[in-house]
Amino acid sequence: MAFTLAKRYTENALLGVLALAPMFALTVKGWTSTTLFLAVILSITLLLLDKNNPEISARDSKEKTWWVPIIITALAAPITAVFISQALRQDWAWKYYDAPSRFLIAIPLFLYIYKKKINVINLWQYSIPISLIITWLVMPYLPQTNWTVIPGRSGTYFADGLSFGHICITFAFLSFCSIRLNKHEPWLLTLLKLVGGAVGIYLSIQSGSRTGWMAIPLVLPLLLFVNIKKNKWVSLLIAFTITIAVLSVTYQTSTKVHDRVNLMSTEILSYHTQQNNNTTSVGMRISFARMGYYFFKLKPLSGWGDKGFKDHIDDAEIAQFADKFTREYALGALFHNEFTTNAVLWGIGGLVATLLLFFAPITLLVKNLQKSAGEKIALYGLTYMTFEIVSAMSTEVWNFKFTAALSAMMIVGLCGSALSSLDD
Repeated sequence: MAFTLAKRYTENALLGVLALAPMFALTVKGWTSTTLFLAVILSITLLLLDKNNPEISARDSKEKTWWVPIIITALAAPITAVFISQALRQDWAWKYYDAPSRFLIAIPLFLYIYKKKINVINLWQYSIPISLIITWLVMPYLPQTNWTVIPGRSGTYFADGLSFGHICITFAFLSFCSIRLNKHEPWLLTLLKLVGGAVGIYLSIQSGSRTGWMAIPLVLPLLLFVNIKKNKWVSLLIAFTITIAVLSVTYQTSTKVHDRVNLMSTEILSYHTQQNNNTTSVGMRISFARMGYYFFKLKPLSGWGDKGFKDHIDDAEIAQFADKFTREYALGALFHNEFTTNAVLWGIGGLVATLLLFFAPITLLVKNLQKSAGEKIALYGLTYMTFEIVSAMSTEVWNFKFTAALSAMMIVGLCGSALSSLDD
């Protein structure tokens, strides 16, 4: 009796931690790592208690059994890539294991969510919109340092504007995506999700960062297409028509969006491939990508580690298009692209690990989209992963401990839920 009661309390505690994990992700420093560690400890405890339980040890389908090692490999890949790179270079530094370790330690949480068929969307449909509203309300009372003191840029004291902006826009669309999870959803809950989503979009715009915005033309048609129950071609046409209308109205009515989009277009068109470019946000990112490709070619196997490419930043091959400021900026802020940065720092292993961690979950979620039982989970998960991969094109999304911990929690939750419903 005492054992059963203790187990039930532990299960409830895990559900509580999972539900609360996104709540203060942008307002309390260390919150995401703390909740991840707690969830992992609780899941390990429950896995050990359940190891002889026939229900949790039930035979899986071949398809599910095949997917489990794929997701585990993807989660272990980043830290493995760092280890291999450092071993090849014989250059050891423990701090570079901090962010990748978040994905590795999340494996037991993935296994428990999958085995116990926990639907994380049922938990996050409340906490994610609430987290955006809380962030908006408490921001004036948080310490005003770092990015928060830059004119025209909103953020919090530990989250840089790029991370802050992309998390807000991602959470906004997750809020919209969770509307009407069931037919009898209370109107107050629907209102909460609409308000939370609107606040998230507002915060993203106020951050002054365009990170993640390009995911909207991809995600919005998907959300509309899946939810419009008509002929697939009619649904597709309606989805794209509404998407174009929404984007056009937003562009015309929001001065900030209008100015940022126009500036991006101007910076792309004014970029020169064979001569030095002015220091612009988009121009620097294009140069970073070209610099990264050059450095990767020089050391494709072992990578360079952090700042290992310092002696090559004045090489003629990159000096012809990247000015001194841009070249030196990459030494401190890296390449503003998850794929490029990991390829340069950790070599081919870093690039493969990044591709695995993005596309293994995406492939699983796309497979789930074809199943009626897993459609909502797949839609929610693909929304999240699309914003992550688009954001990763213009900034490092997993380079900080708090963003890595948040992504680890989200990815294992979504993959565990998707896998458990794969052949239901």
